Order: sequence, then C-alpha cells, then structure tokens
Amino acid sequence: MTLQQGVFDGFAVLTLGSALLVVTQRQILHCALWLIATLGAIAGFYVLLGADFLAAAQVLLYIGGVMVIMLFVIMLSHVPLVPQESVKNAQWLPALLACGLTVIGFGWTIGRVSWYGQELPIATNRGEIFEPTTASLGQLLLTELALPFELVSLVLVAALVGAVFFTRRPES
Repeated sequence: MTLQQGVFDGFAVLTLGSALLVVTQRQILHCALWLIATLGAIAGFYVLLGADFLAAAQVLLYIGGVMVIMLFVIMLSHVPLVPQESVKNAQWLPALLACGLTVIGFGWTIGRVSWYGQELPIATNRGEIFEPTTASLGQLLLTELALPFELVSLVLVAALVGAVFFTRRPES
C-alpha cells in the first residue's frame, strides 16, 4: 500500500464514520459537529486530487460559513438539544430498503469498472506539478458566471434573514 492509498483510505474511513454519526446521534448539536468533520474529510479528498480551490471553498464556505449559520440556528431556535421522544418514525422500513438498493447499485457499478493500475492524479506520482486552479476559476466567476454567483449570495442572505425572523421572540 502506498502513502497515497493510505491517506485516501484514512479520509474514506473518516468521511464514512463521521457521516454515520451525523445520522445516528440524538443530540442535534453533536450531529452538526460531526457534519463539520465529514465536510473536512471531503476537503481532504479535494487536496488529494490537487483541486486547491475546491478544498479552500469547502473549508471556507461549508465548514466556516454554512456550519456556523447552522449552529446559530440550532442555538437560537430554542429547540431542546436532546429530543424527548424517539427519533424513529414510520418511514424507517422504506428508508432501509432505499439504502439497501443504493448500496447494491453502487456495488454493481464499482464492480463493473476496472480499477487496477489506475492512480489518482497526484503530482508526485508522475513528476508533474499541478497548476493552481484558482486564477482560472476566479476569471470564470467574475465574467461568465457573475450573475449566478451573485444570485447564490442573495439566496444565502435571504436564508440568513429568514433564520433571524423565525428565531425572534414575539413582542408582548
């Protein structure tokens, strides 16, 4: 096993383990913290693939921004951190069936691909040096994709205003 495979396997175990803890924890605050660990491991995959801009965006936007907003909403919404009733509902059997079919589909797809002899495009394997993707993506975001980029920022501001509106107490 090479170092590259070991690092990939470590990120895979961290991603799957923390994602499993996101959906199995009873305390919503712990779920949010495990989601931060999951998103951080995904950022590690981006670093492993040489996608510097995506890794930085993952850390800054998702971990730094969205998760902070989620934690504020959790703390300001006055919802009990530990649910009083059981978190199971009547949909567990169809959800289990859908998960099983998804795992079977992934297994079938992975089994059909020849994985032998293929390596991740890491710069140290071929003696190449990756060029940073930040400049080309920045140029694209400020020219062709400027309008969608600004629309996304407006949606995020609207979500933040909505969160503040729904968490404020009535005036009485």
